[in-house]
Amino acid sequence: MYDDNGTLIDTVVPNENTLVVFLSDKFPHEVLPAKKKRHSIAGWFRVDKTL
Repeated sequence: MYDDNGTLIDTVVPNENTLVVFLSDKFPHEVLPAKKKRHSIAGWFRVDKTL
């Protein structure tokens, strides 16, 4: 994960039984290629603005 200046602020290692939750629009990030078989779930929460 990176800050607004593109500086690396944290690295998340995919350990078994680990859940990582963050605001993807607030933290630039990348997903590197897996070197072993893995399972992942991605989801998004959305809030509709009322008029």
